[in-house]
Amino acid sequence: MSLDLRFLPWYCRGLSTVIDTVDSDAAPTGYSTTAETEIDGLSGSIQTNVSLYGPGDIEGLGEGQIAAQAPAPGATNIEPNFLVHVDFASADMPWRYTPAQADAQGRLRPWLALIVLRKTETFGIKQISGVPAPFIEAPVAELPDPALPVSALWGHVQVEGPFDETPLAEIVRDAPQRAKARLISPRRLAPNADWMACLVPAFEVGRRAALGQPWDDQTGLAPAWTFDPSSDQHIDLPVFAHWTFSTGARGDFESLARNLEPREMTAAAARRPFVLDPQIAGTGSAEMGLKGALRPVITPAPPGEAASPEVKTTLTDWINRAADVEDAGGDPQTTPPLYGRWHADVRRVGNAAPKWIDELNLDPRNRIVAAAGGDIVQAHQDSFMDMAWEQAGALDAANSLLKNGQLARSVGSRLTEKHIAPLPDAMALKIAGPAHARSRYGDTSLYKSIEDSPVPEASFSSAFRRLSRIRGP
Repeated sequence: MSLDLRFLPWYCRGLSTVIDTVDSDAAPTGYSTTAETEIDGLSGSIQTNVSLYGPGDIEGLGEGQIAAQAPAPGATNIEPNFLVHVDFASADMPWRYTPAQADAQGRLRPWLALIVLRKTETFGIKQISGVPAPFIEAPVAELPDPALPVSALWGHVQVEGPFDETPLAEIVRDAPQRAKARLISPRRLAPNADWMACLVPAFEVGRRAALGQPWDDQTGLAPAWTFDPSSDQHIDLPVFAHWTFSTGARGDFESLARNLEPREMTAAAARRPFVLDPQIAGTGSAEMGLKGALRPVITPAPPGEAASPEVKTTLTDWINRAADVEDAGGDPQTTPPLYGRWHADVRRVGNAAPKWIDELNLDPRNRIVAAAGGDIVQAHQDSFMDMAWEQAGALDAANSLLKNGQLARSVGSRLTEKHIAPLPDAMALKIAGPAHARSRYGDTSLYKSIEDSPVPEASFSSAFRRLSRIRGP
């Protein structure tokens, strides 16, 4: 997927773009206009009354209208803070049957709403003879606010690709895969629960039509329900699509962040002194600031963030003493460990060593952390070795496969030099017929190049090779 994304609050196309009624609860339930058509060869024009479908004309969604559902149907252990949403194949689907234009703030309500309800043993989709669409008895307290301006905020169009001045209508026409419409449910989920997501009509006229109930123009574009979190009532809502999923326990980054408790921290609590041995400190200070994991935001960086030159010189002489004794042929002496020596393949610190070796070994504070890591490795060395051997167990098979591949490449090269290279180009091309589809030639395969050329494909068939071989029939 492209990382370049644009988000638009809504999208309409066709005659929907000429609707002059502003979205409101009192807006008409449909839209009619007059279309004028001119026909070549006839004088004058023909006028026709055109009516657009509205929410009261829809009793369900056809197959293929929904492109994706998230979470996926049947998914388990979903993070409780996940926002349930549904993507549509058509960029205008959520607003296609809203017979109005956006208000002064650019807000337009979708004619569909995505609701998420807690699933219980007695909860489910119902189908009754005579009712056009299946429906569900939804508790009003679990439904989102369907009124302006809230409902207009939970739908948008996502456009993928580079940011340019191309109108969305051209993108939808020339590259429809780049644009998708999305409806989001605003419900915040609870952990360890079963849920059902349902796509339902957002307007009362659409709800009545899909339930087979009467309605008239006086209904307007009133919402299908009234937002009331304290209500104990239920409402029948037609269901155009639905799926179930379940949430798991909290444990994502948000839940961890919310468990943090702010505490006041002083500079003294965040930076404890570290007293050096006089032999290491030399003429420098015998006290260094040992940085902690946290630092107060308003506290400036404490002084003494780097080891003094005297400390670095003392540690350099002390660490290098073992290498000097070994070079002179004497017995190694006990000196501070050189952390990272096996990784960098060095025996000394100083100018010849990698920079990170000096930073790690010539600052007592960094040595403390390295020593702690060494203690951890020593405490768990048996389990670490077991894991290392498990990884090393596959090396033999990998090396065997590599050696076989190298052998095959060498044999193939020798056979090519002996049997293929001396042949004329035409004969070599015939012999290599079975490999044409796997051989690259320019920007395509050799097989495709021959197929597009005037040369008959039969010239490279196995039968023709038998007939045209040297000393053949």
